[in-house]
Amino acid sequence: MRIYIEPGESLMFRTGRPFQAGEDGFAESLFPPTPETIQGALRAAIATQWGLHQRPPLHNVSQIFRQRELLSLIGDRHSYGRFRITGLTLGRRRDGTIERLFPVPAHIIKVSVGEGKQREERFLSMHPLAASDKNVLTNTPEGIAHLLYPKEEVKMSQKAAVLSDWMTPRGLHAVLHDDLPSKEDLVSRENIYTSEPRLGIGIENSSKTTKEGHLYQAHFVRMSEGYGFVIDIALGSTESSNTDLSRANELQTEEELSFLQDGWLTIGGEQRSARLFVLDRKDGAALQRGQEPELHASGEKQFLYFATPAFFQRGWLPPTEQLRAPIVTAAINKYQTIGGWALEPGHAGGSPKTTHRCVPAGSIYFFDTSIQVSQPLTEHGWQIGYGLTYTGVWR
Repeated sequence: MRIYIEPGESLMFRTGRPFQAGEDGFAESLFPPTPETIQGALRAAIATQWGLHQRPPLHNVSQIFRQRELLSLIGDRHSYGRFRITGLTLGRRRDGTIERLFPVPAHIIKVSVGEGKQREERFLSMHPLAASDKNVLTNTPEGIAHLLYPKEEVKMSQKAAVLSDWMTPRGLHAVLHDDLPSKEDLVSRENIYTSEPRLGIGIENSSKTTKEGHLYQAHFVRMSEGYGFVIDIALGSTESSNTDLSRANELQTEEELSFLQDGWLTIGGEQRSARLFVLDRKDGAALQRGQEPELHASGEKQFLYFATPAFFQRGWLPPTEQLRAPIVTAAINKYQTIGGWALEPGHAGGSPKTTHRCVPAGSIYFFDTSIQVSQPLTEHGWQIGYGLTYTGVWR
């Protein structure tokens, strides 16, 4: 089942940095939101609609989460039940269809070539090349003997830039088949969202006056009209457990989620509102999923593209038992720190979740053989959208 969420107002996706009144006066916002945020918003929306479809209807959230049938579907504070996120991207609404947008693969860079009026921007693809071929000495980890070099040698007029744009399925299809995207296949961040800084000051409730030293600034994210989030959800055949067998369990059809309808949900800090659309419903849907080319490619030499963040116990190195093939080299941007906040039912308190340093979305791992990955590649959060990958080829 594919879900499209389009915000109706500015959003706040807090980082893990402290934001205490009178101590830290600045709160920044992440974009895109992490899988932790998306799964929380979706499971809350599913629980609410499930309760309304019971006879008699259930309106109290605490009462809803005491129902065993619901807990089996989506879990509770301590588990995810049979709930699975199998796809997580940005989305663009056009003419009644939703087009997915993906992070640009990290081995695609932008360079400027030529001088003056002849200068032009081009995309280059980075491919593995043995360090010994370039007479280079490195301190790469043991077993990693390759570095990344442009597939095509050009004379750059300035330093190459990492792309922070988003890519259409057509562009990703080209990259996965060892080609370059066109400029039309990229969507800039400025087209998707803008940052909204807001200034505020703490208020003394008893006197209704301002508090000394409680000036603060918070950055919100306002997404442009027609942009949102696309999430594919499914139900596992059994409740989640962290084993290879449970990860590979056959995913069920949407029949048990047929009660889910278009509506509203809250997402992010301050519980901001957003529209929820269920795509491709049998009884007719307001929006449909867009047509996409095949996003997996096979060949003698392959690479893994991470569409979402992933956590590994060994830093950037995935568990060998899941890959069963040596890594040639990798293209990885700066790690992403992901935490969260665990709510405590019954009051406004809670506690921070464990913070993980994750391999960011867009990361690329090269292999000199063909590989098969049939499950999320991550050691944390495989049920909720971490470690979702696509395979590509390189020559």
